[in-house]
Amino acid sequence: SVDARRADIGAVNLRPALGLDAAQPGWSAKHGPVDVILLANLLHLITLPQANTVLDEIAAALAPGGIALIYGPFLRDGETTSDGDAAFDAQIRRDMPGCGYKDVITVTAQLVAGGLRHVDTTRMPANNLLLAFERPTK
Repeated sequence: SVDARRADIGAVNLRPALGLDAAQPGWSAKHGPVDVILLANLLHLITLPQANTVLDEIAAALAPGGIALIYGPFLRDGETTSDGDAAFDAQIRRDMPGCGYKDVITVTAQLVAGGLRHVDTTRMPANNLLLAFERPTK
């Protein structure tokens, strides 16, 4: 759909979509530096070691002045925020051992440790969050 939309608007500054396993180490060196990264609804569906790799690679791939947006459901202080979130997280953990919601503080801390600056956290529908980070230019 990205490539179809890209063609429709005649975008010349938007690269074609590419297949990428974001949980595989090393992709940042091959595909970076980039100006924008959007990660949507992935972290809760992968294991903690995979999530750590994704976050480390995002930090490494982002160009100076670049923005990373991380969207999805998160734990807040180790807890879900609603009965629905608790049930969904429990289902993920049951069906995909090692997976489940990650804590927003842990995710933020890892990206900050990777050299990014936390810019904003926006509450989104269905108790999701949109986390915004940038790579400082200096």
